[in-house]
Amino acid sequence: MNLTRWTLIVFVLLLSTLGSSARVPLTLNAADALSLYRIKNPEQTALAAAASAFEIVRRAGNDYEIVVPQAKGKDFLRLMPKAELLDFDISASIQEKLQQFALESEAGYHDFDHVQTWLTSIESGFPQIAKVVRYGSSEQQRPLLALRLSRDIAQEPRPALMFTAATHGDELITVEVLLELVNHFVSSYGKDSRFTNMLRYHDLYFIPVVNPDGFVRAARYDNGRDPNRSYPYPGEENKRPTASIAAIMEFFRSREIIGSIDFHASGELVMYPWAYTRNSVNTTAAERFRKLTTDMAATNGYTSGPIAKVIYVAPGSSADFYFWQKQSISLGIEIGESKVPSPHEFPSYVQSQSESTWRFIESFSSTFR
Repeated sequence: MNLTRWTLIVFVLLLSTLGSSARVPLTLNAADALSLYRIKNPEQTALAAAASAFEIVRRAGNDYEIVVPQAKGKDFLRLMPKAELLDFDISASIQEKLQQFALESEAGYHDFDHVQTWLTSIESGFPQIAKVVRYGSSEQQRPLLALRLSRDIAQEPRPALMFTAATHGDELITVEVLLELVNHFVSSYGKDSRFTNMLRYHDLYFIPVVNPDGFVRAARYDNGRDPNRSYPYPGEENKRPTASIAAIMEFFRSREIIGSIDFHASGELVMYPWAYTRNSVNTTAAERFRKLTTDMAATNGYTSGPIAKVIYVAPGSSADFYFWQKQSISLGIEIGESKVPSPHEFPSYVQSQSESTWRFIESFSSTFR
């Protein structure tokens, strides 16, 4: 498909009106106020107890970083009395960063309203291949939106790959990376055979903000609950997800989604199921996961492996749910070394995911030949 010169002009004008806006600091609910601790060389029994009650977010050798609701700080310290407090209020620290970035440069992070406007601009700028789909509402009634890309948007959806960001609302860089990946894709489609071929066999869905109620506050959780621990998984089939996760689960079930990437930050990891157990997935799937993630990690130097082994056991994650439900080839990627880096670092963060993402998409092409 050859895009007209007029369509490209309209698209550029639309993008130029968007920009990135400063985010307005919002007061968090008490349940959303989180602290970050580091524990070094923990005794494994104590670590397992802490992991069952709190969220391990990062691992470096035998050191672990754990997110703890402020209201449960005393409970955590009873388990881990030698834990080091890294950040008393994660969201407040992020808001301070964002205000500083706004003083330093006009460029910055997109807020939720601008993400929605951006989605509309892609649909209007590339109507032959792009359409915005509303698939539900958050608990606070914010719209949940996906961008569908297809070689013929008027036709029924085909087998698809799904890319998601901001499952954790404070991982702001994931949104910026996803938006820029889409910008590059749509501007290359029809002109670069590589990108044109990526839509030959299947559709692509991009969901920039999975958890808008957290995202608008730069808060990690979804109304006080960890969204990426709220998915059902084997042995916990009746686990109750958050409203935003329930909506994306239904979105997944209602479509033939054969693969997905859930972008998180940070840690420089390319991971796959299982997360809820250290046991391996079946041999055939394990080999495909291993080869695919090794190939992706070769593009950016990331570490690859099963979630439970690379970080720690994490029941209730997106990758586990998608693989468990449909054997979907589903990954979790931890981008870079910061979840809110300076806007000056955006290009390097995008570059770290570009070739990796394109290889992920291309790995599915043989399925349809």
